[in-house]
Amino acid sequence: MLNSESNANEEPKKNGIRHYSDDEIKYGWITVRPGCMQIMLKPLLFLLTLVGCSSTQILLQHMLPAVERTLKTRYNLTDKDVTGLYVAQGISLMVAVVIVGYFGNFRARKIRCIGAGMALSGLGAIVFSIPHFRASDYDPQPNMPEFILNKFGLCGLSQFPCVEKSVKSSYMASFVIGQIMIGTGLAPLYCLVPAYIDENIKPKWMPIAMLLWYAILYIGPIIGMAAAGIFLQSYIDIDQPKLLHQMDSEDFRWLGAWWLGYLVFGLITIFHALIVSGFPASLPGSRAVRDEHILKGHIPTNDDKITQTPAGVLHATTNLLKNKAYIFNTLASICIVFFLYALGPFMIQIIIIKYGADPFKIVMPVMTVLLFGFAVGVIIGGYLTYRISLKTLAKGAALLCLATQALCILAPLLFVVPGCNESNIAGVTKDYPALGGKPMSKMGANGTSELTAACNKPCACSTFISQPVCGSNNVAYFDPCHAGCKAKISEKDYDNCTCVPSSIPGKKYGTARKGFCDRGCGSWKVFLFATFLAVVLFGANVVPSRVVVLRCVQNNQRSYALAVQQFLTILVAFIPTHLVKYIMHRDCHIWQKDPCGRKGICWDYHTNSMSKSMTIFGLVVTALATTCYFFSWHIYESPKTIKTHRLLSDTSTAPDEMDDGKETKL
Repeated sequence: MLNSESNANEEPKKNGIRHYSDDEIKYGWITVRPGCMQIMLKPLLFLLTLVGCSSTQILLQHMLPAVERTLKTRYNLTDKDVTGLYVAQGISLMVAVVIVGYFGNFRARKIRCIGAGMALSGLGAIVFSIPHFRASDYDPQPNMPEFILNKFGLCGLSQFPCVEKSVKSSYMASFVIGQIMIGTGLAPLYCLVPAYIDENIKPKWMPIAMLLWYAILYIGPIIGMAAAGIFLQSYIDIDQPKLLHQMDSEDFRWLGAWWLGYLVFGLITIFHALIVSGFPASLPGSRAVRDEHILKGHIPTNDDKITQTPAGVLHATTNLLKNKAYIFNTLASICIVFFLYALGPFMIQIIIIKYGADPFKIVMPVMTVLLFGFAVGVIIGGYLTYRISLKTLAKGAALLCLATQALCILAPLLFVVPGCNESNIAGVTKDYPALGGKPMSKMGANGTSELTAACNKPCACSTFISQPVCGSNNVAYFDPCHAGCKAKISEKDYDNCTCVPSSIPGKKYGTARKGFCDRGCGSWKVFLFATFLAVVLFGANVVPSRVVVLRCVQNNQRSYALAVQQFLTILVAFIPTHLVKYIMHRDCHIWQKDPCGRKGICWDYHTNSMSKSMTIFGLVVTALATTCYFFSWHIYESPKTIKTHRLLSDTSTAPDEMDDGKETKL
């Protein structure tokens, strides 16, 4: 059968062509099918509704990076704990996508699985937000008088008390379960939605439909983090406690309402699940159109051996592994995801450290460049794929992948765009200056994070908060405390700094000013423009790559092919990416240490070494991706025009006797 479902609504074949009765295809739920809602079955409205409803579920997948710092502070989570949450979501998605991709492949089940997945992710988001309601109100520590807060960071005033909390053990289960539910619910998005859209949209317009879908899917990480950031501007408990010194979002004690985004978008996603579940297994007329294009050789035929049995699963899996065009396309996708996921988290930090950009001013430009760059790339790739003839769609899309990826080899070179000189922080890459002709060397044996010297040892400084200052001797210090400063004379100026030699006769100690010393920084805007071009190229690859997958496998194997590709992408690219982060961290100069001595984020990198590592890593990975796309294009063979008995067992009409099948607009 063409579609693995009941043929009760099929009419007898006429002239050898199967005809379907679409009178009973309605939008609605069980017996509730209002006439005014049947407009939802219009192909364009159907596409926009499905993509729009899926968008909130995609946001839930990518909100964790924006709230992880808040979770660490509020619930005493470590880096390993947060990594565990990412892995929980990734593994649950990896396992579920294969199961859903195969058994949800049959037409009648696709939309049910998609709706159920949305509901599950929405519930998972609500479960993830439960710890906020179980915990007591946040107590910002320390609640210090204003005159102390104004002097915080000076010598003897930079340490927080170590407060060991036990909340992690009681709330970690909710976080993990919530991420598992979100990850499991995401499975249909990656395998069933593209196949469901493909079989309900005319083949000529499939690239445009994929353009809309993958634009939302791949821009999701940026939109998700931006949406979470908006909620983080609200205080964690909505109403601030009464303090001597009120807080704003830039206060180091501030924690945003991390839970609000999960709760709001979780409820919206559940509502969207109800809307999506109203769609039928197929839109009116879609099955007949697909039969026609299969007969013409525009779409591969079905494989009758793919059934809901262990033998069917084995056969389908073996076929995929033998499909060289599919395997090389998958390997190329893995290389690209590996590159983007490995280096993406460092992007903002690179611009801040290497180009001396203001962290509060750089976030929005970076997000905007990534968002619009990828959107432009997806639109370009989708339009170019749309212009390819239906007969050579997959072959042409494979060639387009090769061409764009060949240009992407240049992308890693953006890391060699000149930036600032090394920060030369005293005690890290530069010895502490001599005072009174006496050596003032570092107290530690190695020069990576030994910031304590004889001049600041009595100050009991910490690396919990980074507040770099430039001494009057043109040497940078990690913060006023490490410069030994004992007085704050203005918002940006410090005095009586025991680690800063004075150039004024009769004065023993020098001064310091907030911020790094002049490092001869190049413009970060040049780097951002180069990043925009690179993102456009990577985005242009998305639609043609997925079109190749949808057309190089059997018609009833599409969702399973997407599922296996997603499985391998997570297994080989996403999870090991966290190992790459540890490799990159070998170039870290200064690690954050919380009041209890636990290691946090990296405050400063050896920029030249890190840029070199990223460039070499990127060149190797993108070159491998280009090679794989070449073999995918070279090996692929377009399906031939078939005789009708291969599609329909008792059809005798040849394809040439059919209607010319001219395409019409959506």
